[in-house]
Amino acid sequence: MDPKQERRTIDGAGVLVSNTGTLTLTVRRWRSRLYLERRERLPTGAMTAVSMVFHCPQEFAAWCGADPTRFDEPLLAAQLRRLGDAAFSDNG
Repeated sequence: MDPKQERRTIDGAGVLVSNTGTLTLTVRRWRSRLYLERRERLPTGAMTAVSMVFHCPQEFAAWCGADPTRFDEPLLAAQLRRLGDAAFSDNG
């Protein structure tokens, strides 16, 4: 992992931060679902935040396949996918 890229856990949530620090992805298991929050700081200084709940691994995989992060930050996208897959496979 690149030293600039950060992965941490906060209150049971997995948090991934891009190399540039402009994108933060937070993943949390919520009941049998997966909660994902995507926060991005834009060059203008504005911040966008999108929250989603995925009901099954297939929904999450489809979203990951469509998210531009897979091109802009491929390592981060792969880490997100692993984190989400692990959350869905956790039966606790």
